Amino acid sequence: MLADYAEKIGLVFPPVGPAYEAALTALLPDIATVSNPLDYTTPIWGHGEQTYPVFAQAIAAVDADVAVLVQDYPAEGLDASKGYYQQDAAAFGRAAKEHGLPAAICATLPENMDVETRRFLIAEGLAPMQGIHETLNAFGQAANWAQNRARIAESWPPPLLPAGQVGTLEMLTEDNGKDWLASQGVAVPKGKVGTAERLADIASEIGFPVALKMMGPLLAHKTEAGAVALNLSDARAVTAATTQMQADVRCYNPEAVTDQFLVEAMSPPPMAELIVTLRSDAQFGAALVLGSGGILVELVGDAVTLLLPSTAEDIEKALQSLRVARLLEGFRGRPKADMPEIAVQIHALCQAYLQERTTIAEIEINPLFVYSDHICAVDALLHRTVES
Repeated sequence: MLADYAEKIGLVFPPVGPAYEAALTALLPDIATVSNPLDYTTPIWGHGEQTYPVFAQAIAAVDADVAVLVQDYPAEGLDASKGYYQQDAAAFGRAAKEHGLPAAICATLPENMDVETRRFLIAEGLAPMQGIHETLNAFGQAANWAQNRARIAESWPPPLLPAGQVGTLEMLTEDNGKDWLASQGVAVPKGKVGTAERLADIASEIGFPVALKMMGPLLAHKTEAGAVALNLSDARAVTAATTQMQADVRCYNPEAVTDQFLVEAMSPPPMAELIVTLRSDAQFGAALVLGSGGILVELVGDAVTLLLPSTAEDIEKALQSLRVARLLEGFRGRPKADMPEIAVQIHALCQAYLQERTTIAEIEINPLFVYSDHICAVDALLHRTVES
């Protein structure tokens, strides 16, 4: 159970070195298998004089940063076996101390680890940890802290930007927002704006299939308003979609209806979809939010926030922490994305935002299509600051 969850959060159980396998085999009962995690089995359980050499040899056999022993103490009054658990715990603590390794006891049944037991473990130099997820999350966060501390000490980061005041915001229509993104080197789908009577010709010029979107200052959330149609395969489909869209938007909000439409080439299916948000928080200043995009935004709730300025390495690490990262790392034999290059391109967008954030107040791209070596802003919502 620990190994399964550790894999999900990026913790590794180092394998037992070949030189130690014979020594461990000699110390273990015949039914035991030398591995990490190690099940030392019940024949020697609770006998400290037998478990101590196993613990010491196992710790020596792997290049680990922390040691953990799973112990589920009996509920109070259940039986008299607590002493056996304590003998193993003491032997484990002794072995870890002799090897200079931080060590913890993990209870998968945390309600059974009473105050007396916790005090005993602390006296033995062991951290009493209650719950598998809680234990491994603590290890993971401690490791992240140590790695970040070392990285910052080696390469001192620039100071964070002050928060500043955010004035009145004005939404840019998607075509104007994408024009700005394109001017900053961010790829966007090939597209063109026109009135309803010209859409079929524009679509033919761009090449089918196409996406159709109504543009207007009251259409921030176009899908909800019925202002988006996808995968239109010919001129007749474009004409029919235009008529239907005008009717749908009129039902949503009559004041939102316009005669300006964006026709775009349909982008090929990506390896993954991200949401990227850049904005200035009133308390913390400029910030980047990365997360699983598209329909997964609300369904998965998978996001991480970075304060700016951040490096491309910071962004790459943030991407790797997302659940969607598995799709970018070659999930089930699929191609792998060039994560450093993807991070560089997102970093370039962050730099462009920082240079113009007095004008461009907020950027939300959802979805941002991620391909093997580049990104494409399929849907974008930008706000600019309006001077009072």
